[in-house]
Amino acid sequence: MPASPPPPRSARPPPPGQKPGPKPGLLALAPAVTLGLLAVPVLAGLVGTILPGLGLAPALGGTRLDLAPWAALIATPGLANVGYAEAILVIKQLLGDAAVPVDYDRVAWCIYCQPEVAFAGLSEQAAIDAGYEVVATKHRWGGNSRALIIGDTEGVVKVIAEKQADGTAGRLLGVHMAGPWVTEQLGQGYLAVNWEATVDEIAHYIQPHPSLSELFGESV
Repeated sequence: MPASPPPPRSARPPPPGQKPGPKPGLLALAPAVTLGLLAVPVLAGLVGTILPGLGLAPALGGTRLDLAPWAALIATPGLANVGYAEAILVIKQLLGDAAVPVDYDRVAWCIYCQPEVAFAGLSEQAAIDAGYEVVATKHRWGGNSRALIIGDTEGVVKVIAEKQADGTAGRLLGVHMAGPWVTEQLGQGYLAVNWEATVDEIAHYIQPHPSLSELFGESV
C-alpha cells in the first residue's frame, strides 16, 4: 500500500516541551495579504489603539496599510467613497498640496436594497432645521417611460430647493431617490447639489428619452 500523506502542518503535534500555539488567524496571515477597505477598519482600530501613530505596518510584518481604512475610523459617514476622499485629503495635506475639505452634508449615499435608495444633500426636514425656507417636489416612476418598459415603477424622486424671495425654487439643496437603479442615476443630482445649481439652470438641460435619469429633470 502507498504511504499515507503526512498530516497538514497545522494538525501536527508540537515538538516535545513546546506548548501548542494559537491557530493562525488574520494577524498571522497578514504579511501575505494587503489590507483593503471592506473589513479592516475594526482590525486597524484595535491595533492602532495599541501602537503609536501609524506603526501598524511594521507590527504586521511589513503589510501595506491603505489610508482609507484609517479614514473610516473617524466620526464621519461610514462610506467607502467618503473614506477614499478623506484619505486623499490627508495625503495632500501631508504633501503640502492644496486640499479641499470634504463637505459631509453633500456626499453621495447609495443603499443597495430593493428598491435602491440614493441621496445627496439635505432632506426637507434637515433643510428646514438648518434655517432654510424650502420648496420640495417629488415624482413617481409610474409616469416614466423607461421604468414602464423594464416593468419597475416602484419608488419616487424628491428634490428640495431653497425658496427665493418671490416664492419660486432656487438653489438645489438635496436630491433623494428610491427606485430602479437610482444608485447609478444619482450623479447629476450629486453634481447639482455640490455645484449649487439652481432649478432654472438644471431645467434648461434636455434629458435623454426614454431614460430613467430623466425623472430627475422632470422632478426639478
